[in-house]
Amino acid sequence: DQPYSWVILDFQECSVRPNYYTIAHRSAVYAFFMRSWQLEGSTDNNNWQMLSRHNNDESLNPNSLVAAWALHAKAFYRYLRIVLDPNGNSEGGSALLFNCFDVYGEFRVPGGVAGAQQRVSVPQIMPNPEPMGTMQHGPKGGYQQQGGRSGHSHDGTRGGRGQDYDDDGPRRGKGKGKGKGRGKGDDADGDGKGRGKGRKRALEEEDSVQRRDDFDLQNVQRINILDLRGSILDHCQSQEGSRQAQARLSSPDCTLEEKQLLHDEILPNVVKLMSNKFGNYVVQKLMENGTVELRKSLAQAMQSNILSLASQLYGCFVLQTALEVFDEGDRHMIAVELKDHVLECIDHHHANHVLRKCLEVLPHEKVSFIIANLEGNAEEVAKHVYGCRMLQLMLIKYKDEVHHIQKVVDELVDAVDGLACDTYGNYVVQHLVICGDPYYKPRVFNQLLSNLQGLLQHQAASHVIEKMYEHGNKEDRGSMLDKLLGDLAEVLPDFMRHKYANHVLQRMIDFSDDEQAQQLRDAMLPHAEVLNEQVHGKYLLLRLQGNWTPRGEGRNWRSR
Repeated sequence: DQPYSWVILDFQECSVRPNYYTIAHRSAVYAFFMRSWQLEGSTDNNNWQMLSRHNNDESLNPNSLVAAWALHAKAFYRYLRIVLDPNGNSEGGSALLFNCFDVYGEFRVPGGVAGAQQRVSVPQIMPNPEPMGTMQHGPKGGYQQQGGRSGHSHDGTRGGRGQDYDDDGPRRGKGKGKGKGRGKGDDADGDGKGRGKGRKRALEEEDSVQRRDDFDLQNVQRINILDLRGSILDHCQSQEGSRQAQARLSSPDCTLEEKQLLHDEILPNVVKLMSNKFGNYVVQKLMENGTVELRKSLAQAMQSNILSLASQLYGCFVLQTALEVFDEGDRHMIAVELKDHVLECIDHHHANHVLRKCLEVLPHEKVSFIIANLEGNAEEVAKHVYGCRMLQLMLIKYKDEVHHIQKVVDELVDAVDGLACDTYGNYVVQHLVICGDPYYKPRVFNQLLSNLQGLLQHQAASHVIEKMYEHGNKEDRGSMLDKLLGDLAEVLPDFMRHKYANHVLQRMIDFSDDEQAQQLRDAMLPHAEVLNEQVHGKYLLLRLQGNWTPRGEGRNWRSR
């Protein structure tokens, strides 16, 4: 229990460029949760670079023993160090306590890089090799060691809710675990297969505490809010009391007097209640079922607290509901408070959902600041696990008004080759193709076509090529066929047996007209024997023989 308690992780002859990490607290000890700390990286165990900064981060708590945070490391590090602030745990002490530490990212071994997005086992934990040095307060509330380490402020917490726009289904690949959507609406993480078990475990932990919009309120004990006068605030912060209040507020029998009384008793502590595990749902029900005046009052109480609410698990739920039910003026108030924190919100596990909701429900003139912040950063944002979702929504919203986002689109089109092969960027390129505008679609098409051979054999980019063929016109498809059956005819058998290109050829047959489908069959049937060697070859062989039948009556078989 000493100030600046710390642990160093030594990868020895290897190094890691982390882009995500998770921490699990000891399940048998419901105290001493980490609250204020920073994660640092070093190549020499002397000069340290701050990778992540956390101030009063309550992600780890008795109800959530596992939490995860995104990172944006630019370099590889041999050493990672966790440093707890003085009095930095939940008990006000300096003891550093955790059970598991997982790192994700690129892992470099002698002679090269092992691969991206792998789970890295916790390396050797070093004993104290030398004194820590004198720590001083650094910029943005961080700490700086004499001798000069510094870094950006990065405060991440867990989860959020919101709609996602990944138009994709089962992913190809060997990795285990599927990314799961969380929260209100049709949410899909977009990660698909290939994610580590550790992160999946962390996200499942979040799922267990997030909002259940469909839980049954019919069997909840009936109450009259007037009977709770003087104890409403405490009642709303218990699980059963919260459900009772929600059921009553949702009932057509709930009177305006009851709603007003509940509002009056929670108003002095409403911001705290919005961050409460159970109380936040009561506030949302009051927003949904209250009068215009009650919503106005709640909006005024939220002012100057928007960023902190957006960065908190339950607070971000409340803000998304507010953005759905408040009038445009109060919605704009929420957006304005996030104006100077756009990139920070995009990077944040909760706040990104609130910012996307702002973009979704507000007119262009109210959210133009979001677009302005993305200009010059579009490629980096497109490669971000949450940023790619923001850009997908933006491309959908401005499908017919692309002039509003022209600079952002130009940046994306210029980087389309690299984005197509990126874990997250490929979804943005798919939407460039799907939401094709005459202004940029031909440029995207020509760039992808010029590198067709490499893209067909790449796990992420192969999905882009499928979308390109599916959403192209007959002339576009003809150009792809000319390239595939002309310039690349010699390697066509290699494509047929390749685990990714094989799927693209299947979809090309599915989406072709009769004439083009016959062209493909005529070119591939002479090489059909190579398909008998492959487990996945049978589906392409069935299509070539004309024996493929979509499974399931009425099923949308064209969508993966």
